[in-house]
Amino acid sequence: MKKFKQYPFRDKSLSYKERVADLISRLTLDEKIKMLSTHHYAVERLGIGEWFIGIECARGYVSHDNDKPSTVFPQPIGMASTFDRELMQKIGEAASDEFRAYYNKCGKGGLMVWGPTVDMERDPRWGRTEEAYGEDPFLTGEMTAAYTKGLRGNGSVMKTIPTLKHFCADNNEKNRASCSANLDPRTKHEYYYAAFKPAVVKGGAYSLMAAYNELSGVPAIMNPELESIVKAQWGLGFVVSDGGDFSQNVTAHKYVHSHAEAFALCIKAGCDVMTDCSELVHASAYEALKLGLITEADIDKAIGNSLDGRFRLGEFDGGTEYDSINDNIINCEAFKALNLQAAKESVTLLKNDGILPLKNDRKIALIGTHGERNFRDWYTGYSDYLVSVKEGLEKRFGKENVAFDNGYDIIAIKSKANGKYLTVNDDGTASFSADKITDEQLFEYHDWDFDVVNLFSIAKQKFLRFESSCTLGEKEVFSWFTWETLHPREYNGYLMFENRTHDALEADENGLLCVVKRSTVTDRRLFEIEVVSRGTERAAKLAGECSTAVVCVGNHPMQVARECYDRPDITLPKAQTALVKAAFEANPNTVELIVSSYPFAVCYEKENLHAIVYTSHAGAELGNAVAAVLSGDYNPAGRTPLTWYKTVYDLPDITDYDIISNDTTYQYFKGDVCYPFGYGLSYSEFEYEAVSVRKAANKLIFSVKVANTSDRDGDEVVQIYYKALSPRVKRPLKKLCGFERVHIKAHTTANVEIEVPEQELEFYDVTREKFCLESGAYEFMIGASSEDIRLRTTVAIKGEKIPPRELRLVTKSINYDEKKNALMLWSKDKEAHFMKLDGWYGYLLYKDVGCEKPSYFEVRASAYEGTAGKISIHIDSPDGKEIGSVEIPPSMSIDEFGTFSAKLSSVSGRHDIYLILGGGVSVLDFRFK
Repeated sequence: MKKFKQYPFRDKSLSYKERVADLISRLTLDEKIKMLSTHHYAVERLGIGEWFIGIECARGYVSHDNDKPSTVFPQPIGMASTFDRELMQKIGEAASDEFRAYYNKCGKGGLMVWGPTVDMERDPRWGRTEEAYGEDPFLTGEMTAAYTKGLRGNGSVMKTIPTLKHFCADNNEKNRASCSANLDPRTKHEYYYAAFKPAVVKGGAYSLMAAYNELSGVPAIMNPELESIVKAQWGLGFVVSDGGDFSQNVTAHKYVHSHAEAFALCIKAGCDVMTDCSELVHASAYEALKLGLITEADIDKAIGNSLDGRFRLGEFDGGTEYDSINDNIINCEAFKALNLQAAKESVTLLKNDGILPLKNDRKIALIGTHGERNFRDWYTGYSDYLVSVKEGLEKRFGKENVAFDNGYDIIAIKSKANGKYLTVNDDGTASFSADKITDEQLFEYHDWDFDVVNLFSIAKQKFLRFESSCTLGEKEVFSWFTWETLHPREYNGYLMFENRTHDALEADENGLLCVVKRSTVTDRRLFEIEVVSRGTERAAKLAGECSTAVVCVGNHPMQVARECYDRPDITLPKAQTALVKAAFEANPNTVELIVSSYPFAVCYEKENLHAIVYTSHAGAELGNAVAAVLSGDYNPAGRTPLTWYKTVYDLPDITDYDIISNDTTYQYFKGDVCYPFGYGLSYSEFEYEAVSVRKAANKLIFSVKVANTSDRDGDEVVQIYYKALSPRVKRPLKKLCGFERVHIKAHTTANVEIEVPEQELEFYDVTREKFCLESGAYEFMIGASSEDIRLRTTVAIKGEKIPPRELRLVTKSINYDEKKNALMLWSKDKEAHFMKLDGWYGYLLYKDVGCEKPSYFEVRASAYEGTAGKISIHIDSPDGKEIGSVEIPPSMSIDEFGTFSAKLSSVSGRHDIYLILGGGVSVLDFRFK
């Protein structure tokens, strides 16, 4: 390093900006271009090493290699259940230590970490629900800001650079690489953007990953607000694309014809790093330069942003205060203790009619699919130990007091073609070669519902895999492509099976089980299932023999719903519900333990069972945490970060992101639910005695007296929600604006202070395109959940009075207050969004317009569907008085906007203005004259 000290970019006394500029000035064009992907090539002549951007950090350091263990914390949805900012920061600090330990061994990257996932979870069917922090932007913002603060560290250089995922509105997996999330400006700013901002502004996240989806027609990777808002206003350093998304602008979005054009649009919008094939990125950059789509200055700006991050990590400083961190810290005892605390704090008690905590002298029947397995999701690191629920209960209550059955049906499979039973051979193949059933022919039938099953060989203690052939796999289902997945199909009283790519299973002429292309159904594709031992019968017997039954159910995080796949429904798998019912009917003292990446519609359980406990897949300490809660050694206080709906029919289409119009999430939903947002019980009882409010500079300070009236010390999560009582526009029924998890000793009272910045009360005013604090009365609701409100108080807030709309100014069509049958799309030509009629009739509503006898209506519009379009202007209702109309002649393209005008009849005063749309019309903007 010494011989390079003469270069100013190695001078730590200079600013980062000066050091970056000096380094860029010394790079050739080829060297610059080789820094545009996540693989930065070495520049040996300057002593600059190879560098890799990106390593997952959803639950700490993520590696799937057994030789790179780490502390595996609970899933993010579980960490969100803690409502504990301080804990989140400690988890971030621990994770960043482990990232530094591995970096100090290799030195080629691993410090620009990908996470946390900040995506808003407005729909619990989303396949990646486990990766994020719930449906509320305030909770998500606070928890991810704390995590990023810990990841970033507070040293002279950054310990890691957190990269927030995925900006934004990434909440469905179906067609995720090409779909468009249609976001009105209010929903975008108040809900989706609001969740990301705190982690940047408060938490210090310095990077961000753009989402796969489009945002109302423009690919998120090309969203110009990456530059104008996220960087310019929030202070973010650099933006990366999601994996493969750069090339998908051509192959999936089909937004442009060439990768060169895509590259130019990406870096000009603010995406600096392409997570894609390096050679493709390099070639695209050269071609974009050649065609004049970009300049070398554009490349300098992009690589300058990511190089700035490398400087902030201390890479070119010759050493940092983190250099001494080594392997000894990885999964150390202190981190294990922190992990156990996180797992315990995340456990949520949904129901308890007095049968919990369990008494020490009781024998426990542990039943169910999740009792003996500690499942991993794709963004889980490798832990050198994993405690199952069974192991945790045995350790706490003694092995002699825990009887276990996984509840799977044990089956044998017979071929119709030769009448023999399936056997796993010693070479790992499987064939229909047995005349009778012995242990060698027995399989556990793992049924995850939605036509997803696995076959687990009892004799071999491994799953069967069905890729190009049928072979014996591993002891767990864990790979990007789950070849253990089978899809059963009924046919004339028999079963057929297809693998994950819908190829068929078939017994060949020798009885060997093969994977073949689907064709005409023959006897070789038909099979019979013989149930040798029924799981529900064993469950009922075991439950009846014990004092208490704990039925452990949930999802498999690698199957049914995960990255690339959404849930079709929100019910538990039918086989698991049957286990719960069988155990409960045999023993009323039945506890349902749900280990899951997402909520379920647990209507039967809520009505019938005496106790329900929820935890996410909580990492290495899952079993110990569950045992601590069930035994009463730990007093639970977890809260639900998502609404637990009663039925999937309470949800709109999963691709419809408009939570305001659809009345979704707890903020707008008016129906009954299983469990509301923010809900969770305790073994303690708390009373809210009084609340007072005082105003300070730009904030309200609430003082709440909370008494623990029980004999147990416990945590309470005090939550504050607000509602604007006379808003100009539709606003939430309630919205979280403050919370605090506090420990209160038995028979004592705590005075809990919670600050609510007035900024949290703002809404996005589309009439002026800015956030504003509206003057008026606001009701504040203080309680233990969004529905369990204990205290209320009304506060007069002095902000501003929203003036009436001034339509004499040019008004963007997208700044409506309400819409019907209209979509927001993007014009590449105009670099602006516009509204398009979606159907034969629709309207756009603009409320509270000051009308001073306008004479003309002027609009920029198009009609692209082969016939003329029409826009009629009505006042006060869609069927109200028509004050004018204009014909839009057919256009050559959807965004070839012409300017058209119509004379208006006399109108004065303040009115709601409806633009009634017909004939395939699109509207860019308009005004009164």
